[in-house]
Amino acid sequence: MHVRRVALLITVVLSSCVAWSYCLAKNSNDGQAKALSLDVADEGNNPLSTGYTYAYKSSNLAVNEITDTGWEAVLYPNSATLHCIVTVYEVSCELNDMVGAFVGSECRSVSDVVLNGANAYVTLVVNLATDGEEISFKIYDYSANLTYDALETYTLGYNDVIGSTETPVPISVSEITELDTPVITAITKIAGGFQITWNAVDNADTYEVWRATDPYGTYEQVGFNINALLFDDQTELPIAFYYMKAVKN
Repeated sequence: MHVRRVALLITVVLSSCVAWSYCLAKNSNDGQAKALSLDVADEGNNPLSTGYTYAYKSSNLAVNEITDTGWEAVLYPNSATLHCIVTVYEVSCELNDMVGAFVGSECRSVSDVVLNGANAYVTLVVNLATDGEEISFKIYDYSANLTYDALETYTLGYNDVIGSTETPVPISVSEITELDTPVITAITKIAGGFQITWNAVDNADTYEVWRATDPYGTYEQVGFNINALLFDDQTELPIAFYYMKAVKN
């Protein structure tokens, strides 16, 4: 389990100044530590912010358990290091957000983001099973309780250091507004119809196949939610024309 702690400094003015600093964790039923966050509100249940002084007679403290992503890095004897700046939809990540590094579905590194001014940074020591592995990334957004696939991938060799604290490399999520049109690479006659193959489109989740018997006529959808790069159109026609659509879910 990835144990996380959140430190929060609260100053409440009574007859004298009292400061509390919390770094909280509780034990779960299995005896392991569970990370906690801390919310602070006044008597009217209005949230208080850190870094300010409030003149209230009392404050209400609510302790919230932070969702566990379930990411556990697999260890290998060799590694590489990445220094990154992290954004989601061009907005910096926030406290309690996390970044995981992956090869396929296998987690190779996990780290919390660190805030510095208006930016969020992360340093990842990525475990490598072989030299020159391609690493992809996921960003966990704590406030929204969502996980995003980052756009960037990096190919890492043993002992590589990518980026620096002065010039970090990006790990980001961006809104994809338009996908390229898949290019049909072949239409082959098969028993009972035609097989269509096409090239992959970046950021596409699935594909659709549309067909007409006249290139200037009306096209109808004959295939959808296709994960592969080929489709068998099992309709006997003397001639057929096709075009493709890439879809982002």
